[in-house]
Amino acid sequence: MTEKIKAGKDSRVKARSPRGDKTKDMNVGQVLRSAYQQTVSEGVPDELMDLLNRLD
Repeated sequence: MTEKIKAGKDSRVKARSPRGDKTKDMNVGQVLRSAYQQTVSEGVPDELMDLLNRLD
């Protein structure tokens, strides 16, 4: 990924370190997997189950 840097009249493109992005992506992936797992393992509230059962 690239990032454009403006310094007065001089504009240049600075390449980001691929290693840094990969580490950041892995960290984001771990956080998302953890949040997903916590959500999946939560129980369904009784009130919601009662409402769903009324639809049947």
